[in-house]
Amino acid sequence: MSCFSNHNILLLCPTFFGYEIEIKKELENLGANVFYFDERPKNSFFTKALIRLDQKKIIKNQINEYYQNIIESIKDKFIDTIFIITPETINEEHLLMMKQYFPNVKVVTYLWDSLDNKPNAMPILNLSDRCFSFDKRDVEKYPNIKFLPLFYISDYEKVIETKNNFKYNISFIGTIHSDRYNIVKQLQGSKVDVVRAGVWKPRTRPGSFEGLGIKALEWIKDIKEEFGGKFGVEVANSNHVEETLKAGVDVLWIGARTTVNPFSVQNIADSLRGVDIPIMVKNPINPDLNLWIGAIERLQKTGINAIAAIHRGFSSYVTKEYRNDPIWNLVIDFKSKFPNIPLICDPSHIAGKREYLFEIAQEALDLDFDGLMLEVHNNLHKKNNLVFLFHIYFLYLIKNNLLS
Repeated sequence: MSCFSNHNILLLCPTFFGYEIEIKKELENLGANVFYFDERPKNSFFTKALIRLDQKKIIKNQINEYYQNIIESIKDKFIDTIFIITPETINEEHLLMMKQYFPNVKVVTYLWDSLDNKPNAMPILNLSDRCFSFDKRDVEKYPNIKFLPLFYISDYEKVIETKNNFKYNISFIGTIHSDRYNIVKQLQGSKVDVVRAGVWKPRTRPGSFEGLGIKALEWIKDIKEEFGGKFGVEVANSNHVEETLKAGVDVLWIGARTTVNPFSVQNIADSLRGVDIPIMVKNPINPDLNLWIGAIERLQKTGINAIAAIHRGFSSYVTKEYRNDPIWNLVIDFKSKFPNIPLICDPSHIAGKREYLFEIAQEALDLDFDGLMLEVHNNLHKKNNLVFLFHIYFLYLIKNNLLS
C-alpha cells in the first residue's frame, strides 16, 4: 500500500512552470487525495510584485477573500495534512482558521527559496509541525528547519542520460528582476495623464531593441488592472491596432517612420473604422508638410475625430545643436491649416540632450502648443539608460486634459 493511502492533503503551492502539477501528481501516485490551490490569489506580474515587495496590504481584502473561499471549499474534506510550499501570501490568521476546521491537521512547509528572500514565511514555519528547506544556511541557523534538497521531475533524468559535447561547464537559467513595479508605483497619484509604453519600437536598422510586442501588452493589462491609469502605444500596422485594442489601450499614435508611408497610414486608418479612440500623429521624419497633413486626413475620412499632432522635429544632414531640427515655421504653417487639432511638442526627440529640454519646451509653449510629451528615465545620470522593459514617457497636457 502506498505511504499516503487515504490521506487528504491540502497543497498550497505557487504556480511555477508546471512544478505544482507534477508535485500534485506525485502525491496522488503515492495514494493521497490532493486538493491543490495556488498559494497566491492571482499570478499577474504586479500581484506577484506586491507580494514579494511586502506590499500585500494593498490587496489585503483580495487575499483574505481568496483564502476564505479555499476554506469554504475544503471544510468538509477531512484534511489531515496541509502541505505549504514557499509561503508568500498565506498568513498566520489564514492558517489558524484552517486549524480550527481541522484540529488534528499536520502542517508541513517546504522552502525552495532562502528566508532572506521570503522573510514573511517565518510565522508560517512557527505554526508548522515539520519544516524543510533547500538552503543549508537557513538549516544551520534555525534548528526547526531540516535540510531537503530541491526536487526534480523525472523528465530531467533523460537529460542525464543524453551525451553531448557541452560548450560550457556551468549554466544558469533564472529570473531577471527589474524596477518596473517601483516605476509604476511612483506614477500613482501623480499628474500624469497618459503613460507611453513602447510595445513596438521601430528602428532604422535591425539588431537593436525593437520592443517586446504582445508580451508587453499583457503587462499593460496587468498594470491597468492593479493601478488603473491610461496607456498610449505606437502602432505601425493593422495587426498592432487589433492587439492594442484587445489589450484595452487608451490612446494610439502613429510614429514618424510610419507617417512617411501613405500605404501604412491607410492600413491603420482602415483598421480603425468604427472605433472611438484618440490617436496622435507624429510629423514625418523629413520636413514634408503634405505627408503629415495627408496622414491626418486619412484618419479623418474614416470617422476618427479625436486626433492630435505631435511635433518631434525633423531629420537633417546638417550638423546642428539639436538632434532634430524643429523648423518652427513649418509647424506654424501646420497649425494654421488645422487650428482645431491639438498640437503637442516632443522636446526629448528634438533635443537629444536633456540640457536643451527647457528651452525647447518654453519655445513650444510660447508658440501656443497645447502640451508636451517628455521622455523620462529613472536614472538621469546613466548615459546608456535608454531602454526599459517599458519605455516610460509622461504626457503632460498642460493647458487642457485633451485626451480624457
